Amino acid sequence: MSAEPIYFRKRESGFSLMEMLMVIVIGGLILSGAVPMVTSWVENNRLTGVARKIVNDLHYCRQMAISENRYYMLDFNTNIPIDYDVKYGTVLGTYTTSETVTLPESSRFVSISASGDPVFNYRGMAMATVTITLTNANNKVQTITVSPGGKISLG
Repeated sequence: MSAEPIYFRKRESGFSLMEMLMVIVIGGLILSGAVPMVTSWVENNRLTGVARKIVNDLHYCRQMAISENRYYMLDFNTNIPIDYDVKYGTVLGTYTTSETVTLPESSRFVSISASGDPVFNYRGMAMATVTITLTNANNKVQTITVSPGGKISLG
């Protein structure tokens, strides 16, 4: 045993400056690799969310067409951010706008294209096959298809 007083002993607790700098540098390298992946993930989830919102509105139009015995449609504008009108009418081709939907979360998308506007009749069937394509800034594509039988699919 040592007979030195406690105040003469060397303390060895804590981290040295070099150790702290190494931890900061390694953390920075890991973070610089993770940020682009997180940004890409957020953009892809935003695209999926917008596509699901459109699919939900298509289901709404189909259900309203059946329950109210009318024609219902989504009238797409090719603007960014995406916006469309929900319309209804008792005669094919003559519609009244019930609401306008704007999706501000789609403001960073590159494009939206639709092969037509989906129109549902009182039986819930679509008047024609319609394909809606959404593309985000990462060039990821979501396609929504409405078949003549009224089936709405997101693929």
